[in-house]
Amino acid sequence: MSRPIAYDPRPGWLGWVSLLSLLAMTFAFVTVNLQIYSARAAFIASHPEYVAKQPPTISRALSDPAIGDGFAFWIGLSALLLFPAVSGVIATFASALPAVRAASPGGARRLVAVSVFLPLLQLGSCIGMVMLSQYTFPDYNDEHMFGSYLFFISQAGMVLAGLLFSIATARDPAMAATMAEAGVYAPGANRARLWVGTTSVLLSLGYLGLFIAKGLDLGAWEPFVYLVYVSTEPVCISFYLLFGLLYNVDLARAAFGRRAAVQGV
Repeated sequence: MSRPIAYDPRPGWLGWVSLLSLLAMTFAFVTVNLQIYSARAAFIASHPEYVAKQPPTISRALSDPAIGDGFAFWIGLSALLLFPAVSGVIATFASALPAVRAASPGGARRLVAVSVFLPLLQLGSCIGMVMLSQYTFPDYNDEHMFGSYLFFISQAGMVLAGLLFSIATARDPAMAATMAEAGVYAPGANRARLWVGTTSVLLSLGYLGLFIAKGLDLGAWEPFVYLVYVSTEPVCISFYLLFGLLYNVDLARAAFGRRAAVQGV
């Protein structure tokens, strides 16, 4: 009998898809965060007369072409990378579907559901990113606001769906163990997603409440509410991105993990 040889039962494309998704997710996380905070900072520095009246939103900051033009390029590029990044995460998880189906039929159905709906939500988010960055105030108010609504609704839906899937996976030991054995799932990262995802959903609800409240007659509270509103906006986006970034741990495991089994021949 010859010596046993190590083999990897996972599909051959899994390693490079996971690695490319990891790189794209990291690029988008760094770039989008850098752009949203630097855009507001640049507008505040360049337009003290406006800031003296009220703090700027990201949308208002983009009305300055010196800020908006660069923002449009980098956010558009990030949007182009985020869709394949998220699709790569889904493909990585879905590679374990045959094993999950055998261990947990309910878990397999959930995995199929997120494999269908999450890319659609991410596509909506990416389209919104392109629209809000390419169409800016004051010439394209309606187009910009549509893109902004599309981004926030789609991205909040993405995080909520991902959070529910993380909760369901954590409560399904057979599914979690099977995906971990397949080398595409890191339990520690999933536990972190439970906290970050929950915080992100709560922030989204708070941001929606502030969005509604800022249009009301709040009297002396109006400046404070508006300040909290504009400050919550970039934090919401950062938490959306952080939730996605936590999948890098799973992607790294799939890309660089050891071979999963040994077979004698």
